[in-house]
Amino acid sequence: MGGTALAYYLNHRISEDIDIICDGPLPYKKIITNIQSIGGKKLRDENAVALRMAGLFPDEYMLKFDLHGVKLEFFRASTPLQKEILLDAKLNPYKNGLLQIPDVKSIAKLKIIALILRNKSRDLFDFHIILEKEILNTKEILAVCLETKQIDSLSSLHTFLEKKTEPKDDESVYLDENRPINFTFDEIKEKTLLSLACKVDTSA
Repeated sequence: MGGTALAYYLNHRISEDIDIICDGPLPYKKIITNIQSIGGKKLRDENAVALRMAGLFPDEYMLKFDLHGVKLEFFRASTPLQKEILLDAKLNPYKNGLLQIPDVKSIAKLKIIALILRNKSRDLFDFHIILEKEILNTKEILAVCLETKQIDSLSSLHTFLEKKTEPKDDESVYLDENRPINFTFDEIKEKTLLSLACKVDTSA
């Protein structure tokens, strides 16, 4: 779940990786066996060293695979708020299959947590669309921001996002695989700040 799950509902951009979140320790032995049996290759996780230094076993928290060119990630919810959102989420079956996808509001809340905790163009763009399509209201947005980083107003959120800089390992954001026009980090940031500024004006 993540950008691909949000794109499933909103069809707002191309997302080629799959993120699966779990509210407890990952059943890593089962996951590794099953993914490798269908041709997946386990990838090194850049956070593994930090987890080991904290006395934790990395595979219980994060697993990354290359599955026939698709990046597949399993990760454990790392904050109480993430766990709460997952427990409260309404799950919908994907195309009547076994895969369960959380409702769009829950995905949007998890995306805001990601936006605050890391620095990625795709998180900024997803938040821009969440604002544009009014997936969450102002109260819902600020509730997530307050619990994640003590951001208690839209203007404070605007200031926080304004300070974000382009990461070295950023990934491209494009809307149509037939017309792969990549937006720059600054273009996405400007769009997001404009959308947020509109929210600030209407709530003032």
